[in-house]
Amino acid sequence: MTNETLGCIITGGVCLLLLAIALVLLRGRGAMLIAGYNTMSPAKREKYDEKALGRFVGWLLIAMIPCILLTNAAAHYDLGWLVGGSVAASIALLVGGAVYTNTGKRFLREE
Repeated sequence: MTNETLGCIITGGVCLLLLAIALVLLRGRGAMLIAGYNTMSPAKREKYDEKALGRFVGWLLIAMIPCILLTNAAAHYDLGWLVGGSVAASIALLVGGAVYTNTGKRFLREE
């Protein structure tokens, strides 16, 4: 087994793991897997709509999977410009998701 084959297997496994976590989050469960949310005090957690936050993070994980696969494929074919573009897209997605999540009080429960 070559290093390239092993890299593809590992990348595929990571993508499958992300997909499994995303599906759990999309069903409105597993919010404790979200970094930051799981470290809040129970009183502060009650202020948030756990299902809506989980669905958003689940869709964000699903959007990351093609970026990861594209980065791996571009690295395999030695397309440096595409690796850079897919890494930039990944960073933009993560930063945009963090900004969207933490601004506008979108995921706070209505009182």
